[in-house]
Amino acid sequence: MLSKEHDLLPYLLGFSASLLIGPVRFQRLYTFFGSVKDAWYAKRSDLRSIGFSDDLIDRFLRFRDRFSFDAYERRLHQKHIRVVTVFDATYPILLRQIPDPPFLLYYRGNGDISLTSHPLPIGAVGTRRATHYGKTVTRRIIQGLVAHGCVIVSGMAKGIDAVAHVSCLDRGGQTIAVLGSGVDVVYPPEHVALYFRIIASGGLILSEMPISCKPQAYMFRLRNRIISGMSRGVLVVEGGKRSGALITAKYAAEQGRDVFVVSGQGKSLMSVGPEILLQQGAIVATSADDIIRELLV
Repeated sequence: MLSKEHDLLPYLLGFSASLLIGPVRFQRLYTFFGSVKDAWYAKRSDLRSIGFSDDLIDRFLRFRDRFSFDAYERRLHQKHIRVVTVFDATYPILLRQIPDPPFLLYYRGNGDISLTSHPLPIGAVGTRRATHYGKTVTRRIIQGLVAHGCVIVSGMAKGIDAVAHVSCLDRGGQTIAVLGSGVDVVYPPEHVALYFRIIASGGLILSEMPISCKPQAYMFRLRNRIISGMSRGVLVVEGGKRSGALITAKYAAEQGRDVFVVSGQGKSLMSVGPEILLQQGAIVATSADDIIRELLV
């Protein structure tokens, strides 16, 4: 997506901060108006003509009347939070290709946004209730991937996500944590040490949610599509049949990404998810080499 407009950022920040305009609605606005600024200052009649409900229009107009671009940008600066928009050349290359890319991403860290366009980003997700087996195999595969020069993308959740980040950092690699909250909101809160370790290591904390935004259930589904969308392939380690990891795998398949699974042990409930994915055509990964070999074919 390209634009010849200047000074797009204040309006994109406004749409983002409202939590009312997601990627699909933004695309409708931009297609109709052809200008981000004109979309921001849209009249009620125009918003109604593109199918926005009266309730949505009322809430957006109330938000627009009280939103301060300058105050919001000051908060970003104070918190050392940077942004990249879908109109920027530095926007993550793979993420731009998905059907509903975030129009704006917030990020925090000592790394550069170019890390999101690394040649070999690999997503790693799994259950929050990881078994000893799951943690062991995750550690081994992730460290193998780092040895091949991969960047690890995960969600900083409990369980497999945390193991993936820590295993990457322990091997001296770089990792990206995609949050289902604002980038300045550490969730889960017990991962505060991991959060700052990722930042200090040259990795990134990233989210499409506005600053200070507390996590809500629907935000994790949105977060999952970013993890898969940023990745060449996604590794799934353990998960129940309704696991969030399966949602990420579903997004990955829809986005044309390879899905890799670690075959579980016996009849563990945490093996149900991977078995479902195998039946759907996922690729078995017993080592990092299995993943690298498939991606480099």
